[in-house]
Amino acid sequence: MTSPTLSTSRMQVERFNADNPVGKPVTYHAAPFRRVSTVTASKAHLFGATPVVWVMGQGRVPLDRVRPQ
Repeated sequence: MTSPTLSTSRMQVERFNADNPVGKPVTYHAAPFRRVSTVTASKAHLFGATPVVWVMGQGRVPLDRVRPQ
């Protein structure tokens, strides 16, 4: 399995931010059978090469585990 390229990660962040303003309700997939309803607390950004976003009550989480409601 290969890691996404930095440009792909940047595009993912830009797309998420364009569609999801801070305060948007989201579902965080914390574990296979654990879903948390919360809201974004920041814009998405890169942490190293990993796209992340801060969500209320969960901290900084990988963007691929966050789905808009």
